[in-house]
Amino acid sequence: ADPSKVWAVSANQSVDVPSITNDSSAYNNASGIGLGYKNSLAIVAQGNGTTTAAGAARAYGGGSQSDWYLPTTAELNLLCQWARNVAQSVTTPCTGGALNTGTGFGAGFSPDDYWSSSESAGNTAWAQNFATGPQLNYLKGYAGYVRPVRAF
Repeated sequence: ADPSKVWAVSANQSVDVPSITNDSSAYNNASGIGLGYKNSLAIVAQGNGTTTAAGAARAYGGGSQSDWYLPTTAELNLLCQWARNVAQSVTTPCTGGALNTGTGFGAGFSPDDYWSSSESAGNTAWAQNFATGPQLNYLKGYAGYVRPVRAF
């Protein structure tokens, strides 16, 4: 099961991560693909350890790999589409289909909010709701789900 974590430790819950651009709306663009690794490194370097979303993603060691990270809004949107078995397009919101909550390959998602590594302001970051698909921003102290990903 995916863990539930805050986005940032209390000392960093109102602080911008300097190298992450604040997005006033969910940034679902092809240039957002691949930024999650850089974002995750910056979030962890700010003092956010394994009790946080990015820290837990970076600490994950599945498949004996060490390059796991917290996805951006664009990467998370594609993952939501894949988990709902709908056509994947980075610029199209995740809607339709049925969420695969079972076991096995591509499954096990909670019908709830998953954190992205994308910030919306100093005290908020973007998450994706896998139950219905919208991307929303939440206070960084909110406990959302974490699904580590690797570069593809």
